[in-house]
Amino acid sequence: MMKHVTVEKKEKQKSVRVFVATAAIKLMKFLTKKDLDVNLPWLIDSLCGVVAVRDEKDRAAARHTLLQVSRDLGPKYFLYIVTELKSSLQQGFQKHVLGYVVHGIFSDMVSRSAPGDLDYAVPVLLEIVIEELFGTVGEQKENKTFKITEGSSSHALKILGAICRSIDFRKTVGLILSTIQNII
Repeated sequence: MMKHVTVEKKEKQKSVRVFVATAAIKLMKFLTKKDLDVNLPWLIDSLCGVVAVRDEKDRAAARHTLLQVSRDLGPKYFLYIVTELKSSLQQGFQKHVLGYVVHGIFSDMVSRSAPGDLDYAVPVLLEIVIEELFGTVGEQKENKTFKITEGSSSHALKILGAICRSIDFRKTVGLILSTIQNII
């Protein structure tokens, strides 16, 4: 089933088969944790690879599927998904896609999680926020370098707001403040 999650298109781009990927993750949830941890990386990596393509329809389908996968897996696998996205989306327009996708998944996850459930992911989320506000991504958004849906506006402040709404304040506020202090 795993080989049917993505399909090769012309010019060596991949397209995601949403229903196959969604069915695969629902079936994987019945596996033991060990088997899930062996099979899950391939699925997430395949979806992240499709999020990185230029075709906007394929990116949207992969984004939607990643959202469904993150819902099915819950907060425990959130950081893994974000880390895979971060390693897959590193060049040019892909950096804009990263903030957009992470914002969508994180906002959804915050609405389904208890305060503190996602604290372990805050350092990686802050890296994405900082790059989008103060790095080359921020500069490109100001200059409107990329004419793609994901590049039209910054999602960094929305991610930061969601972080503040979802953290266990006593445990995590020090990390957020020290990160901001290092920038200033």
